[in-house]
Amino acid sequence: MNLVERYIFRRMFEFAAIALAILTLVILTTQLLNHIGFLVESRQSFLTLVTLALMLVPTVLVAIAPFAFLVGAIVILDAMNADSELAVIEAAGAGPATYIRPVFLLAALTAALCFVVSVWVEPLANRKVRDIAATANADLIRAAVSAGEFKEIEDGLFISVDSFGAEGDLLGVFIVDRRTSERVSYIHARSGQLAPVKGGGFLLLTNGEMQSDSEPGKLSSIRFQTLSLDLFTYRGRMGVNYSPRQYRTGDLLALDPATAGPGFAPDKVAKEINRRFTDWLYPLAFAPLLIVFGGGARSIRSQQRVMLLGAALSGFLVRGVGYLALDGSGQSTLAALFAYAIPVCTFALFSVLAFGGGLRLRPGRDRRRNSSSPYRGGKAAVRGDRPANAAADGG
Repeated sequence: MNLVERYIFRRMFEFAAIALAILTLVILTTQLLNHIGFLVESRQSFLTLVTLALMLVPTVLVAIAPFAFLVGAIVILDAMNADSELAVIEAAGAGPATYIRPVFLLAALTAALCFVVSVWVEPLANRKVRDIAATANADLIRAAVSAGEFKEIEDGLFISVDSFGAEGDLLGVFIVDRRTSERVSYIHARSGQLAPVKGGGFLLLTNGEMQSDSEPGKLSSIRFQTLSLDLFTYRGRMGVNYSPRQYRTGDLLALDPATAGPGFAPDKVAKEINRRFTDWLYPLAFAPLLIVFGGGARSIRSQQRVMLLGAALSGFLVRGVGYLALDGSGQSTLAALFAYAIPVCTFALFSVLAFGGGLRLRPGRDRRRNSSSPYRGGKAAVRGDRPANAAADGG
């Protein structure tokens, strides 16, 4: 890239990075506010909160980066048109390629970032979030034990422990599960122990009884000697069940949904795979869209802003339709094809509109060649040289 192209790219990159940082911070704050109460109740450290915030960044970044690129390019193109920079560039004969190349380069970098994060980084971060949630659930149960009262660790799920035993075991464990309207379960055990494992743990209950009223007017009862409850089941308010989002992409592609367990329905697995391989296409689809709506200098500034507003609305519309197609891609082959076709066809359609006939990318040589004769004629007039026809007429 030449000096002017590097200047345009730097301005677009800086503003897109600022937009990405601000949007990520806003969305990340709302996500943390949903979890902060649960983390405080489970007595997590500030380091845990920071770790959770960092692990949520990849998910937010993949969703926001295409729009940050779109906003950054729109704002800079509008500013350059308002300051007559685009007009100066075209008048100097540099050609539209001077601002087209920076747009496509920034789109390619954004797409590469989304691809790497979505395929490799985000699954690892989601798994870490799950581990933090499980550990927080175990700590929340310990907090309930120390409180010696009913503690609601999720809407409709309560646990209480009477006291500690001599060896740190739990005495008088009582659990009420009202999370579903179809069934209410009651678990009472004489004793229990918390068995921690990496990322969570188990609640081992002994000598107890479990009752449930799965049918109106009927109460079933089961006595048990030992009962193991996975603390992932009692997951608190964070909602991070083990799901395809925590699987590495290679493992997910090799997974057999039929034998993977209840959390891995074939439609969920297919939807997650499609999401990871379509998110990165949208920055590339937005690039020619920006050229069609925002390329070229315009003498009427309001007209330029209307065109750039059209680019923003078109980008949001394309992404919204993509989300709708992706939502049904796990259940319908046609929806899955649409999920890939929407960004690809958007790129192809607006590329044809932008570069049809090569007019948009044609350098400014023709303009300079056409303007050379009057320019030389102007210099001749300034020097006082008479044109040939004037000399002939004047003898």
